[in-house]
Amino acid sequence: MKQTAKIIIILIALYCCQAANVLNKVLVDDPAALCLDGTPAAYYVHQADKTKFVLSFEGGGWCGNRGGLSQTLESCFQRSKGALGSSSSYPSTISATEGILSDN
Repeated sequence: MKQTAKIIIILIALYCCQAANVLNKVLVDDPAALCLDGTPAAYYVHQADKTKFVLSFEGGGWCGNRGGLSQTLESCFQRSKGALGSSSSYPSTISATEGILSDN
């Protein structure tokens, strides 16, 4: 897993976006880095300053449940059908105009 993290950081540092405030989707090329539904893990990158980067992780992906294994499995299965458990519906680009990802 450490090697995957290093590769991701290197890719973020090297990858260059064409337009301001546009982040491009990058699929992780590691068979162990998968979403709950088996789609590849993905992240978005925008490089405005080659000396700085921000990693922002969306919360809410945990599907564990204190009710036991069967409830945890059901929770993970339900989560796999949405954006927190699948990269299948991620667009190829996103616009970052507000918040931590804006260039303001």
